[in-house]
Amino acid sequence: MCNMTSTASDVVDPTTTNTTTTTTTNIKTNTNNKVGFASVQVREYPRILGDNPSVSAGPPISLSWSYDETPSDQCTIDEWELQRSNERRTRVEFRVPKDVRTDWVLDAGYSQEQVQEVVDAIDKGKKEWRSSIEKSSLHDKVDG
Repeated sequence: MCNMTSTASDVVDPTTTNTTTTTTTNIKTNTNNKVGFASVQVREYPRILGDNPSVSAGPPISLSWSYDETPSDQCTIDEWELQRSNERRTRVEFRVPKDVRTDWVLDAGYSQEQVQEVVDAIDKGKKEWRSSIEKSSLHDKVDG
């Protein structure tokens, strides 16, 4: 059985997040090409201060490109789905409040000044975007 390291409680970890990767296997038949998934492996990626302007308030978070290279358990797709079937979250449960995101990036080593610079840059970009929309012919299309 697969030792699943990704749980709903991992969402509050200030420095890492679990990401699932799958190994694919191409299965060829005489008439169709099919793709199958052989196994699931969980990797942990550090959270970093992001730059995504779609955040509604506070700092955006992103995943670092680096990850913990310690080998993790692998399991089959069926084992993975069986274990996580009761842990599925709703869309609302994936939203992280701005205070929590702020705590995450501060705990990850960013300064309050760095966080504020990113928030200010995103706010400035949003204001410029709104101004541009209001001045363009797209204004009616966005509102209507």
